[in-house]
Amino acid sequence: MTADLPGPVGLSAAVGSKVQPGHQETRAGDVVHSLADISRARAFGFNPKHSLEEGIRETVQAMQTCHPEEPPQFGCESTP
Repeated sequence: MTADLPGPVGLSAAVGSKVQPGHQETRAGDVVHSLADISRARAFGFNPKHSLEEGIRETVQAMQTCHPEEPPQFGCESTP
């Protein structure tokens, strides 16, 4: 099963940006083809609770909550 996903799967929309990804020539070590497929996991009873788009949106919201004064970034560390 192959899904045609628009650009970076809603990441631009989640952070409120209209920036489009730029693509360059492949480099040594780049993953040329990646086929994410959870059909085997589903065969063992896995059923995701959130869509990829929902997960991205929730992650961005969490990062903005941790660091509202900074651009979204990974790592939400509480400081005493």
